[in-house]
Amino acid sequence: MTTPYLRTRALVQAKDLLQALGDPTVSADALEQIRARTAEVLRHYPNLADLQKLHDAAPELIGPPPPFSRLSGSQSVVGVIGVVAPPEV
Repeated sequence: MTTPYLRTRALVQAKDLLQALGDPTVSADALEQIRARTAEVLRHYPNLADLQKLHDAAPELIGPPPPFSRLSGSQSVVGVIGVVAPPEV
């Protein structure tokens, strides 16, 4: 069972992974280690429902989850109700 602590840890670890992936000095061997850690981090990474709860509890800290599937690139709604797109600048 994923706990709030594990979700928070996954967010912090995901940031570390993204920084490592963005580092141009990372070797191919290091990339294999990063890929291996990715599954561990994603196991407890917050899903869209968790993000909605975070937004509901602290809207000044985190925005609502996107209303579309980022994996497929589809604009179809995946079950988030009441999400309003940010105004265009």
